[in-house]
Amino acid sequence: MSIPGQSLTEVESRLGFDRSSPFARLWLGKTSSSLSDFTVASALPILAALLSDSRMLVAAVTTALSLPWLLFGLTAGALVDRFDRRTALLTAALVRCAIFGCAGLLALAGRLPDLGLLVVAIATGASQVITETATISLTPRLVDRDHLERANSRLITAELTVETLAALAAGTLASIGADLVCGVGATASLIAVVVLRRMHVPVRAEAASPNAAGGLLDGLRLLWRVPVLRSVSLMGAAINTAWTAFSATFVLYAIAPGPVGLSAGRYSLLVTASIAGGILGAHFAPRILKRVGNRWGIGMNILANALTFGVPALTASPWLIGITFFIGDSASPQWRVAVSTLQQRTVPEELRGRVVAAYRMVSLGAAVAGPPLGVAIAELIGSRGLFAASSLACLLMLIPFWRTVRE
Repeated sequence: MSIPGQSLTEVESRLGFDRSSPFARLWLGKTSSSLSDFTVASALPILAALLSDSRMLVAAVTTALSLPWLLFGLTAGALVDRFDRRTALLTAALVRCAIFGCAGLLALAGRLPDLGLLVVAIATGASQVITETATISLTPRLVDRDHLERANSRLITAELTVETLAALAAGTLASIGADLVCGVGATASLIAVVVLRRMHVPVRAEAASPNAAGGLLDGLRLLWRVPVLRSVSLMGAAINTAWTAFSATFVLYAIAPGPVGLSAGRYSLLVTASIAGGILGAHFAPRILKRVGNRWGIGMNILANALTFGVPALTASPWLIGITFFIGDSASPQWRVAVSTLQQRTVPEELRGRVVAAYRMVSLGAAVAGPPLGVAIAELIGSRGLFAASSLACLLMLIPFWRTVRE
């Protein structure tokens, strides 16, 4: 809400959101980094399928994109806490630019080996780990404490929008060639470097811990000791596992000859409706959270996911499923904004990177088990049984939510 006698530009400047502010440069740098990461990540599995007959290569590339949070998360958190966070963002962008640029040149010369795709995939995943951890950790230094929801909402809205555009363009870019995919990724990373170099923010370098192993585990220890942080981490792990288990089997349930009977094109429309819900939910997250509170931003996502999983267990109507997908994805950003703000307001700055990384490692790392678990459960009790079990798993998260999450 604007203040009488002040223009919107003046109000934006006061809150730290004007175009020349450090946060604006962080936002643009993070958005450019996301464009680089998501463009390459979306196209890599397609490139692997086009360049090789090996299913193992496609599986390896897909796994390499998701494993860094599990394998590299704690190390990334420690690095972000020990060094200037602007430097961490710049270094990630520079390394990503160099790797993507070299891979693009090799592809242009027709000499990019299969191993090169794996290197690019690992670089993409590792870059996302550093960039996400550093961004969440740095934001409270650039934005007033009372406006963290708004700042997180802007970052997440841009990320979801870029992810959507990258997914839509992935097939076209991959069909043209790996040189174009890597070239777009390298260019977007270069833009991030230019923008972040101009972000002048005093960030102190944290002293290194005398015990390297202890330093790596400090984030996990704090995450476990604080009940609300422990709860949101374990709830996130359960919900993400249920989501990946659901996703592994839903496509066969939705596309003909599955019960929903959609064509591939109509299935894409269903996914697009879901994505649109996520972008709108992120955009309006500050207003929603102001009305219901950050606590129920988390609670609404639990209920929305239970609804998303439960409706396909009861009906094969594409319209009802599409509506619940839209609702489910529109609630997801409320969780992300609320949890990011919780971490930014409650965790000491010197530990923030490690706690953010530990939370992501627990909540996202557990999701790796979802697909094989989902397939196994579906073989035993059918797809609808799996959907019902996923919905029930989400509803059970209301127990720790009710006991430990407070406004």
